[in-house]
Amino acid sequence: MVHGTAVVEPGASVGPGTRVWHHAHVRDGAVIGAGCTIGKNVFVDGGVVVGDRVKVQNNVSLYRGCGSRTPSSWGRAPSSPTTASRER
Repeated sequence: MVHGTAVVEPGASVGPGTRVWHHAHVRDGAVIGAGCTIGKNVFVDGGVVVGDRVKVQNNVSLYRGCGSRTPSSWGRAPSSPTTASRER
């Protein structure tokens, strides 16, 4: 699934079952595996390889030289009410 506002350039590879959300941009030459989630406003540069079942959180930019071939999650973890209250 590629959201209508996302851009997946010709020459980019997006695996089956991967979701590319609002305003994401996947450049020519990027490789994204199966079952991934590419969050809102994510940038994936050409030459980046993202393996299967990887979640890239909103507003993350992945430039050449970045990549993960194992299931993982990239980006800031959401704050729970407990952590948020300690951060103030």
